Amino acid sequence: MYPGSTYSLQSSNSVAVSFIVLAFFVVFVIFSREILSTIILTSRSIFKLRNQYRNEEKLSFVFQRDITAIISAALYPLLLTLFFDSELLPLLPVNKLQLLLLSLGVVVVIWFARMCGYRFLSWITRDRTTFRLVEKISYNHIIISLFFTLPAMLITLLWPDIEIGTRLKVLVCCYLFVYLLFLLRSYQIIISNHYSRFFIILYLCTLELLPTALIANVILSH
Repeated sequence: MYPGSTYSLQSSNSVAVSFIVLAFFVVFVIFSREILSTIILTSRSIFKLRNQYRNEEKLSFVFQRDITAIISAALYPLLLTLFFDSELLPLLPVNKLQLLLLSLGVVVVIWFARMCGYRFLSWITRDRTTFRLVEKISYNHIIISLFFTLPAMLITLLWPDIEIGTRLKVLVCCYLFVYLLFLLRSYQIIISNHYSRFFIILYLCTLELLPTALIANVILSH
């Protein structure tokens, strides 16, 4: 491949990434009112389970929350592509556009796998409410994690001398903090529905900690 064609391909990939970012920004603006109201309601319920039960009774909130969670989950691949492409591209045989599409695909796979996991738990325990609620609360924490990570990433832009590795650590720490809150809330919900501690340990190890450990192992192995 000639250098000119390589440059043309890189340029077209950058344009495609810019178009996707612009499309995401337009969607974000369109749903900005719903996103703002959802963040406010979600932040009120993250430390009070009673508020969470009340919110789940509001159909308008449930719809807005699910849309906001999807947008929030899709923003993580954008953050990785825009902030950490120089760190990730040398490790992977992909270009910038492929990195964005690959990370989006990973998010979709993880989302679908977790959804199937919650459905399986509901089926095997014949409990249609407990794990459905845990799944919905996981959406809340995806939104809340974005509330921490997005400002943290924007703040790092003010100090361009900050190493990319440090930025990645900030991103991971922000997400892990909210993920720990989610695990504690999940434990609270499951134990309040009279499940044994052995079952809770089994749930945490299989559906929560094991996938997280596998993803971390894949990342650190590179």
